[in-house]
Amino acid sequence: MKKKLLLESLQNLFSKFVIFNYFCRELLLGGDKIIDVFVSDAWLKENDWLTWPALPWTAGAVGAFILGYQLNGIRLGLLGGIGALYIAVFGNLGALLFKLSLLF
Repeated sequence: MKKKLLLESLQNLFSKFVIFNYFCRELLLGGDKIIDVFVSDAWLKENDWLTWPALPWTAGAVGAFILGYQLNGIRLGLLGGIGALYIAVFGNLGALLFKLSLLF
C-alpha cells in the first residue's frame, strides 16, 4: 500500500515537472503555443498582433554568466556564459531544449 502511494505521488510530481519544463521551453523559444494556453484558438486567429517573441540569444548568454557569477564567482560565470554563447552561435538552442525536455 505504501509503495503504491509513493509511486502515485512520484508520478504526479514528475508529470507536474514535465509540464513546467514544457512551459519554460515554450517561454524561451516563443511562439503561439504558449499563448494558446491562456486564450482560445479562434480569438488568437482573429488577433494577429498577439505574439510571444523568442528570448534573444544575447540575453540567454548574459543571464547564464550572471547566474554563474552569483553562484560561484567569475570562473563559473565564464563557463556558463561561454557555454550559452556556443549554443547560441551554432544554433542548437531548440535542439538543446528539446533534449532537456526529454530528460526531465
